[in-house]
Amino acid sequence: MLRQVNNRLAPYGRKLGPDPASESACTIGGVVANNSSGMTCGTEFNTYRTLESLLLVLPSGTVLDTGAPDADERLRATEPELHAGLLRLRDRVRGNPDSVRRVRAQYAMKNTMGYGVNAFLDHDSPSELLTRLVVGSEGTLAFVAAATFRTVPVRRHAATGLLVFDDLARAMAAMPALVAAARRRSSCSTPPRCGSPSSTRRRTPHCAAWPSGSTPRCWSSGSCRPRRPRSAGRVGAAAGPPRGRAPRLW
Repeated sequence: MLRQVNNRLAPYGRKLGPDPASESACTIGGVVANNSSGMTCGTEFNTYRTLESLLLVLPSGTVLDTGAPDADERLRATEPELHAGLLRLRDRVRGNPDSVRRVRAQYAMKNTMGYGVNAFLDHDSPSELLTRLVVGSEGTLAFVAAATFRTVPVRRHAATGLLVFDDLARAMAAMPALVAAARRRSSCSTPPRCGSPSSTRRRTPHCAAWPSGSTPRCWSSGSCRPRRPRSAGRVGAAAGPPRGRAPRLW
């Protein structure tokens, strides 16, 4: 389980980058299969970015350690069609300027949907490409027998703040400064049911940016469907918004 791994790393002041809400139940294989991220890892510390190598079992039965020095040679010898196909796909993506532009744009933001085609721009060798394509593949490309991650430091100090704004537009306008102050990439997601900022102002007279640790979040007192905080033990879930406003957490 992800939480068990993080508990082992805690004495060293380290943890794995992905921090999904299901960390108490999810397995490492599931983290890889889903390209898990979470509220605080952004696009820098997700599974794709922090994975070093995988031990894979391909559909043919071939076992490949992508961290081995001869991983690419072994892949070419045991799976020549797969090796050649990955190179063709890489060159096809890189040879189309529109594809390069679209891939860069899609993965400049948080994006864990479908195969990680950004691998064709980020890596060169077929073994490296296969490693990153397996991330988020939901088990369709290979069985993950083992995974090696680059750990990230645990911040020794965390704080929670509650900043109240007149409307959602002002709260969102303040986000760039909050993120810059935290020196960390983060995001604040607006539920589709809340509509545009102009319509939201009519339905949500009270809005707030709620930075938990280093990651700003937003809440509103409108009629959006509520979601419970990730964990009552987390910094940010213990404190609450001003009384009498019936806030809803997103």
